Amino acid sequence: QALGDLALREDDLAEARRRYEAALAIYPAIGDRLGEANTLAGLSRLALHQGCDDEARRRLEQAVALHRAIGDHYSVAADLGNFGLELLRLGRPDEARPYLLQAAETFDRIGLPHLAEQARQAAGGRQVSLHPAVASMAPLLVALVAVAQGEAPPSVAQQVEAVLAQMDRTEEWAALARALRCLLEGERDPQALAQGLDPVDMQALALTLAALEGEEGRALLEALAAAGRGG
Repeated sequence: QALGDLALREDDLAEARRRYEAALAIYPAIGDRLGEANTLAGLSRLALHQGCDDEARRRLEQAVALHRAIGDHYSVAADLGNFGLELLRLGRPDEARPYLLQAAETFDRIGLPHLAEQARQAAGGRQVSLHPAVASMAPLLVALVAVAQGEAPPSVAQQVEAVLAQMDRTEEWAALARALRCLLEGERDPQALAQGLDPVDMQALALTLAALEGEEGRALLEALAAAGRGG
């Protein structure tokens, strides 16, 4: 559930909604409150994009309440911030501002000032742009997500590890390599993963966490990777 400036293509929306609604029918039955909350957050933004404002606000309130109940304050901030960003994309800045400022306050409280500043920039009408270095590493992040979810062949896992090893040897990317390796080992706590990361690293981490959390985030990351390949 990363703060970003990408949008799903229109032909992705219907399929994303079908997948979210299918997941929403399963998560409560198996007691997966985090999965349910992430799905509700995704549905809130899809509903908003499709002009269903009442549903969008209701889904957002449900997602925030569930994330708060399980103590996932990072996701509370991301829920609010991403909802605000969707309102900005729809040309509704006055409605977006309160959500973005609430997100900034929450990010500050949990010790993520870089993300708080991104939210405040967006609330003030300044574009939240993706750093070119983060955009260029989108194919790596897509592959890493596939490895983390057990969907990649051994050859891809080896390629990912080779790139992380290269990053380890550079001062600029060593901290991000550590965080991404922790993701591969199963760590999902944003606060734990964010230790020692700079703002550029945080953008890459946030995109990757979003892709691991749900179909919408993964579609955004894959679209970014495809754009970088020119297709």
